[in-house]
Amino acid sequence: SGSIWLYNPASNRTSLEARKSLVPEAAIPLQQEQGIAEIVIRSGNAMVSAEFCSDPSIDKSHRAGIPQGIGGACIPLYAFEGVIGAMFVNVRRPDVLMTEQAHLLHTLSEIGASAIHRTRLLEQSLKQINRLSSLRAIDLAISNSLDMRVSINTVLEQAISQLNVDAACVLLMQADTGRLEFYEGRGFRTQAIASTSLRPGEGMAGQIIINKKIMHVDDLEREDQFARRDLLADEEFTAYFGVPLIAKGESKGVLEIFHRSPLHTDMEWLNFLDSLGWQTA
Repeated sequence: SGSIWLYNPASNRTSLEARKSLVPEAAIPLQQEQGIAEIVIRSGNAMVSAEFCSDPSIDKSHRAGIPQGIGGACIPLYAFEGVIGAMFVNVRRPDVLMTEQAHLLHTLSEIGASAIHRTRLLEQSLKQINRLSSLRAIDLAISNSLDMRVSINTVLEQAISQLNVDAACVLLMQADTGRLEFYEGRGFRTQAIASTSLRPGEGMAGQIIINKKIMHVDDLEREDQFARRDLLADEEFTAYFGVPLIAKGESKGVLEIFHRSPLHTDMEWLNFLDSLGWQTA
């Protein structure tokens, strides 16, 4: 059997991306395989063993759950930016990897790493093109309509689509009440969010208005400053980002992003979120 494990620097996690096997999946536990792959990715050194479970060079915690008679190799995948993952190949005894087979695996790992690197570059290019098109769509909505709700709804649609999140809304400061109130939203299960009405400084959105800085929370259940936990209890949100909407130096509102599972962001994601904030303002 064989598998490809890739490392994500943004989340600092190694995940299984592909697997092929001639034996039942349960024969080689993926949890233990992941541990060995992580060691190879961190060290950048290949690991070859006739039997993983009895190899003294592997920590007991990583080999304890691997069945007897399973050996093979775990080869780092090197690309332009360094080690991007590992290729894992399992062999059942009495078969063992011969020297020429190990050399072949190294060659295949170089080819595989190069292919993965090129694919990632293509994906990044397409993502950038899509996000530029998204900003252009917002520009067109702003220039072609005098109805602010049309423009805001376009922003929310693009935010959910391009940032791959579950829900988004805009809160605006109301001159007559001096409060931050709900204006438009997309992706919510209920209408409870529409009841949002906060004083400047109240809750996270109220702090964003005053501090004029992006705020985010990885786990809303554990965040005491989130003032609308009860209001949004049925939404089951986990992650949150709030972006100040600043025009001519004044805070006009907040663009809020919600997701029902952890968000693994990178600099491109954050830059696009910041761009959406400026566009919305």
